Parts: sequence; structure tokens; C-alpha cells
Amino acid sequence: MLAIAQALMAQPRVLLLDEPSGGLAPIVVKQVLAIVEELKTDGLGILLVEQAAEEAVRIADHVTVLDVGRVVIDRPAHEVADVSEIRSAYLGGRRKKPSDVPKSEG
Repeated sequence: MLAIAQALMAQPRVLLLDEPSGGLAPIVVKQVLAIVEELKTDGLGILLVEQAAEEAVRIADHVTVLDVGRVVIDRPAHEVADVSEIRSAYLGGRRKKPSDVPKSEG
């Protein structure tokens, strides 16, 4: 929450959050996501990268799911039937072994 507070000091129009629930106790996750939802309600634009799919979809206006850099879902949150659709798209489409992931050319 401190990182969010620090970011808000600059009075941004958009807040980028990468896994704000990562490594936190469930009760703290609820608090952090409640703050994110409040900020959204107050008009702040938020780009949320989050594996807690159910909570993220509840907060989101739009859902984009990537699988190894490929877009597998991209539509308004209210059109996402349920979180199992996201899990299926994400987990079902994953490559099985690291050797299947293309190596970046450097």
C-alpha cells in the first residue's frame, strides 16, 4: 500500500499496478483491491496486471488475458462469462515446456 501511496503523490491520471496482491495475506489483498476499486470509482485510470482473476474482473472495465505474449481474451469485463473462462484461456493455452517458448533474438 505504501507503493500505491507514493505513486499517488504525483497525482497521476493513470496508475499502473503489477500484481499488487502478490505475496500478501488474503485479508490484505482484499484491502488493497478495495483501495484500487475506490481509486477507479474516483476517476483514476488504472492498468492492473493481476493473477487474482476473480477480483480483477470484478473491478475491471475491460479484460485482456495474455498467454506467452499472445492475446487470448480481449473484451469488456461484463462480457467475460466467468473467471473459469479466463483460467481456461490462460492455463489451457499454455505451452507445456520451456523449450516450447520461442527464444528472443538478441
